[in-house]
Amino acid sequence: MSEATDPHFHTHQLCNGLQIVGQSMPDFESVALCFNVRTGARDEEDTRIAGISHFLEHMMFKGTTTLDWQQLKQEFTRIGAEKNGSTEVEYTVECRKVWQSRRGVLLVHSREQEFS
Repeated sequence: MSEATDPHFHTHQLCNGLQIVGQSMPDFESVALCFNVRTGARDEEDTRIAGISHFLEHMMFKGTTTLDWQQLKQEFTRIGAEKNGSTEVEYTVECRKVWQSRRGVLLVHSREQEFS
């Protein structure tokens, strides 16, 4: 659906070029937050970088500035959240899902995400 035909669909581009896409779905009692990177296996023709997209996916599970990866996993389990990722041919993605009432915890941990 395009932005013009769906009033619940929103896009915004930050000054650094990062595009944020959101869709409000009022009938759902959960929140999903996904990080999509427009690179995947198709972009790895050079054998010296083969697997780099999959490596990026694993870096998304590294932890946050306040929690290591094990503590983050325990915290997600504690609040009933799901976290998963995949590397596809054209993109790499990491998604987090949680009940609407726990969205604050999800957002705090997402803001603290480490990619170093």
